[in-house]
Amino acid sequence: SLDFSFAAWYHIDIEIENHFHFEESVMETTEQKSRTRGNYRKESESEVLRILRENKSRPMSADEITALLREGGTEIGLTTVYRRLCELLERGLLQKHFGDGKTALFRYTGDCTGNDDHLVCSVCGRVTHVTCNYFAELYRHIGESHGFHVDGSRTLFYGVCSACYRSSKHIHNGENR
Repeated sequence: SLDFSFAAWYHIDIEIENHFHFEESVMETTEQKSRTRGNYRKESESEVLRILRENKSRPMSADEITALLREGGTEIGLTTVYRRLCELLERGLLQKHFGDGKTALFRYTGDCTGNDDHLVCSVCGRVTHVTCNYFAELYRHIGESHGFHVDGSRTLFYGVCSACYRSSKHIHNGENR
């Protein structure tokens, strides 16, 4: 038969209690971290969204967004900004296109109705929202005549805005328009 002294039982009891408290503390820490990560995720997303909403007339790169956030005192990394942009893009709140063919540019479109078309200036990057029946007619023609159905909410027309055109006396195809 085993003969344990009171001290041995007391020691085992303390070890079990310490282990229980350790596991409890690990669980609390994990829950706290999870809550902290959740808060950080929500805060970083709302900050990225705020910057895009404030600048919705022009597409912005992740680098520009990160720089503006940091200038405003938000400590955020470029990787986090990219993650939030991808999440917002998946939720349909942003539009992504490539300004110079290499750099991804993002623009807030959360308040677009789906009937808005967008004109993007190749010079200054300004985006103009256009609601015009002509585009609906154009999309109908493309669908009927070419069997292709255009998603107007994702369509961008590139060109030169009137301000840039006037300032640079832009010449298109040899004609001054």
